[in-house]
Amino acid sequence: MVFTYVNEDNALVMEDFSAEINLETVPEEIHALQVTGSKVEIEYKDERPNEVISGSEGKDFLEPIYKEAQAKKADLEEQEKEWFNSWERLRQERNQAIFDVMWLVERHQTEKDLGRETTLSQEDYVGVLEYIQELRDLPDKYSKFEPRRIQFPDIRNFVSSSAKI
Repeated sequence: MVFTYVNEDNALVMEDFSAEINLETVPEEIHALQVTGSKVEIEYKDERPNEVISGSEGKDFLEPIYKEAQAKKADLEEQEKEWFNSWERLRQERNQAIFDVMWLVERHQTEKDLGRETTLSQEDYVGVLEYIQELRDLPDKYSKFEPRRIQFPDIRNFVSSSAKI
């Protein structure tokens, strides 16, 4: 087992997981814990030297901390699954995708208003507008699907291969 926790930062790293989590089972006077296998290294906040404990003493010390960390990790993973399958997440990502291409619309309109040659052809400009509309229609169009199953359209399917996007 590899496990690191920094108390003041609520920074937890264990195996392939890292998060900001408050572990209430870690005593207040501890600055950080580093666990490798059965060895627990404790760094204190005050002037005390670091301490290394292992064997049954290390196991007894670590067991409630590790159980709390595992439980909080499971809670976070469940929250992430729920978030990934939420309409709120889908709308936020959709809104960001629209924001990411609105500059193309604004540039085209500005160039046109100034009487300049446009960077996008009229067909590609309409393609960008169709892409934006497709994004806006996602929640209604796919309302019978779970949000996690919905794939966003690719703008390259709406414009020519020579479009400067």
